[in-house]
Amino acid sequence: MKSLPYQAYQFTLYYDNLFGCPKLFSLLRSLGIGACGTIRHNITKPIFGNIDNWKATWGTLHLIVVDVFPNTQDIIPSTKKVLVSLWQDSNIVGFCTTIHNGTE
Repeated sequence: MKSLPYQAYQFTLYYDNLFGCPKLFSLLRSLGIGACGTIRHNITKPIFGNIDNWKATWGTLHLIVVDVFPNTQDIIPSTKKVLVSLWQDSNIVGFCTTIHNGTE
């Protein structure tokens, strides 16, 4: 990964739910690489609780800025924050991104 010219160019990686993981996104952000994409329900359940019986109307959005490495001092604090969200479409869609400033 460090062999990429990520210091000369700005990258944003887009993932599907197979590779979406807040810890991976945080590590990419610490390298200066943005990431966003859908995530699986086994990732969102520990953050939002049991969403299997969630009965929200279409278009409902829930989001949380998560510190994925809370006990780690060697990672820059602003790069540890990942925005995790749930959106009610015809199904519940989980989404994760580091393309934010950490305050939304």
